[in-house]
Amino acid sequence: MRKLFLEDLQTVDMIYNKSEVDGFDVVRSYNDFVSYIKSTRPS
Repeated sequence: MRKLFLEDLQTVDMIYNKSEVDGFDVVRSYNDFVSYIKSTRPS
């Protein structure tokens, strides 16, 4: 399971350990967040 990182300024590696960076999907805006949720929810 991937983790979601919603942030418009910082990057994942600024917050989390470098070993965890590849486990995140990054979205930069609310619209990207909504699109991500719609595309990943089960149908």
